[in-house]
Amino acid sequence: MKSVGIIAEYNPFHYGHQYHLTKTREQSGADAVVVVMSGDFTQRGEVALYDKYRRAQAAVLFGADVVVMLPFAYSCQTAELFAFGGVSTLAALKAEAISFGCEDNDIALLKKAAHLLAYPSDEMEESLRNHLTQGRSYAKARQLALAALCTDCAALLDKPNNILAVEYLKQIALHHYPMSAIAVTREGATHDSPSYQGNIASASSIRSLICAGEDASSFLPHSFTQLPHNEIKHYRDILYQNLLLSDANKLRRYPEISGGLEYRMLKTFDDYLPLEQYIAQVSNKHHTKSRIRRSLCHLLTDFTLSFKEIKSSPVPYLRLLAFNETGRAYLNQLQPDPPVISNLADAMKKTHGYAKTILTYDILASNLYQLAVEEKKNTDYFRTPIYC
Repeated sequence: MKSVGIIAEYNPFHYGHQYHLTKTREQSGADAVVVVMSGDFTQRGEVALYDKYRRAQAAVLFGADVVVMLPFAYSCQTAELFAFGGVSTLAALKAEAISFGCEDNDIALLKKAAHLLAYPSDEMEESLRNHLTQGRSYAKARQLALAALCTDCAALLDKPNNILAVEYLKQIALHHYPMSAIAVTREGATHDSPSYQGNIASASSIRSLICAGEDASSFLPHSFTQLPHNEIKHYRDILYQNLLLSDANKLRRYPEISGGLEYRMLKTFDDYLPLEQYIAQVSNKHHTKSRIRRSLCHLLTDFTLSFKEIKSSPVPYLRLLAFNETGRAYLNQLQPDPPVISNLADAMKKTHGYAKTILTYDILASNLYQLAVEEKKNTDYFRTPIYC
């Protein structure tokens, strides 16, 4: 069976995602569409609006055949590590192509940018160092260093979905995965746009509507808005308690808290602000809101694995969330390595070493998620993949 893979968050799953799945199947001619999806926490440090099983179910009902979870250790990370985890999982699923939504669908240019970043020249490395010493953020310094070699490539990095697309292609180049690429131009609202076109709105604007108690049903092909939703602000008191018990040395244990961010997080904590106000006050040109949110999620889960540890190991298991009959047939022919997990209790007994560490963080993230939506602890032990 021919397969194509997608890395997604579906936070929440909306008509734009359905459009991408439809176009992916059309353009790839694949028999099976396999999706790697963030679990309880997302790449930009958000708590997922809805339960991972329901988001996976929506994906299978509206175009996917298999959804597996990207573990917390890889999902709540920088774009580079998020891409590393997602692409390594698609490789384990034997996806022959990757499909992504982006603002620019020039595959040749996206690949050129990815190759320049994957294998930087001495000139680019020196330029990067110079920009960093001038006080620029890493993202800006990298973009400026790339611009000296290819202005069109650097311009790609002005747009968030292009950035992820380039990171996916960079991982394919670095690890020599036999995976072609399909770029689907985004339709409707742009990323983070408050506006909408027809029934397609950005995920962030849909989240804003739902969190404000407003009706977002016209933008969603499912009825999950009736379910309890989650937000990072629900963890304000826990996070503030953790900060009260922390000093700069303790905060530096977490992977993205460095370069003075530890002091900003503690200094700004003098007032018990609403969490989004706190994040806004801590952020500056060196420390983005996404980085701060991820750092808070790491503080919440006591996640102390370093970037080096994570980058040295691809995702050690495939945790199945939802599938249909086509997905079942595809998985049955795979005999994948690493193994597919469908029973969490059984997996915890058989898993060891690094894989057990990563799985333990997944369980903790799930329990913290359930705490905020007032569900029972350890519900993942009793959940089975959803057959659609």
